[in-house]
Amino acid sequence: MFLSKHSVRVLRPLYPLFVKEGQTREIKRWVAPVLKEVNKRKKKMGPEPERPRSSFIEWNYNAELFAFNKRLKEDMDLAKLQQAFVHRSYIIQEEQKQRAVGVQEPNIGLNGNRTLIQNGETIINGYTEGFLKFFLPKMPASLVASVQKQLTSDQALAYLAENLGMGDLVLSSEFPLQEGTLADTFKAVVGSLLSSSGEEKAYTFVRDFVCTQLNQKDLAEWIEIEKPFEQLKEVCNGINIGEPEPRLIGESAKNTVLAAYNVGIYSDKKLIGSGFGESIATAIDVAAYNALRELWGFPENMKPFDFNIQIEKVSKMKVVNPS
Repeated sequence: MFLSKHSVRVLRPLYPLFVKEGQTREIKRWVAPVLKEVNKRKKKMGPEPERPRSSFIEWNYNAELFAFNKRLKEDMDLAKLQQAFVHRSYIIQEEQKQRAVGVQEPNIGLNGNRTLIQNGETIINGYTEGFLKFFLPKMPASLVASVQKQLTSDQALAYLAENLGMGDLVLSSEFPLQEGTLADTFKAVVGSLLSSSGEEKAYTFVRDFVCTQLNQKDLAEWIEIEKPFEQLKEVCNGINIGEPEPRLIGESAKNTVLAAYNVGIYSDKKLIGSGFGESIATAIDVAAYNALRELWGFPENMKPFDFNIQIEKVSKMKVVNPS
């Protein structure tokens, strides 16, 4: 709120009514020495060790589970959801604590998430493979498996679990959590959603969080092709088109360290790929690789994936269902 000059003139005579005599607004003399001493002691003690979120006073596990469920806009059974976060190592740790205080038959009343992990992994692998086969029908199965492996790796799933806030809810003996533990937790949550809401909800969850990692992703970063020109020959023979023929279609700065060659690959007198390289051999490999990308359906200007696709279309191409 801004005061006009007139308002300041009106309030100035009232100033003594709000501020007593002898009062000032400066910082007290003891503040700076105290802050310096506190800072000195903090440096002497070193950095504070990382602590789990559950060690804070205001932590409420049941409230956090409920909030997590609502953040995902799901209606999972809270008992199943809690089970998804309980790892076997935590149960063993708690049983050992009870034995240490004399309990003969320890029972902590929690079930591990091993079964949920297996069910969730089956759902994730089945749907991602069906998703890739639906959008990349011309790609060889080995390359589809390579992309799927990157998409469902522990690193990728752990990244999703951490950013969805699963790390704070995990009950495990290890801290900080390893990538494998976070990835297993994500799989267990998918398994919990499968048990609570059915396959369609589980597939939608996988599509919305796992498959969307393909957004604006160049699949060439996940695919390695050895001897691309030899591979191109096999592909051309397999689809009954002419044998590929490399031709030099441009060169620059020949016989210098900045040499660049542009090679085109022709089949039946049609250009099917081109590429640049510092040597003719390198340019041929790049051109063959680009030609394979065109033939297999993931060119550089590839159309974005449609993540609004109906679940039924992809689920028909999945491998197996969990029993």
